[in-house]
Amino acid sequence: MGGVPQLFVLQPSIQTQKKNNKQQQQQQLKQQQQQQQKQQQQQQQQQKQQQQKHQQQQQQQRNQQQQKQQHQKKQQQQQQNQQQQPQQQHQQPQHQQQQHHQQHQQQQQQQQEQQVELVFVLRASPTQKVNSNMQSA
Repeated sequence: MGGVPQLFVLQPSIQTQKKNNKQQQQQQLKQQQQQQQKQQQQQQQQQKQQQQKHQQQQQQQRNQQQQKQQHQKKQQQQQQNQQQQPQQQHQQPQHQQQQHHQQHQQQQQQQQEQQVELVFVLRASPTQKVNSNMQSA
């Protein structure tokens, strides 16, 4: 009978030790997880930085292209302005409208020229064949 109370006395200490062990293990786990998360975050940040660098390069290329286009447009506009300067002194209100109209015409002309070139390329091959047939006949 004397041994029973001793067990009761021992049990709480075992339980508290177990609890402590569990808490320590959980804390260690948490620390490990946190470290892993930090590493992952660092990796992600590095990836983000690389991606950003890449995007910046793309943007720079795009910007250069846009600048080239803008430069060409500016040259066209300057030419138009020079052509229209004599008229400008007489009719200021009409001048603006004409400029818009001229720009539009220029665009159309460019499109038409491209289309004409395409048509020539398409027509060239069948007519050559026809000519060679005519010669052989």
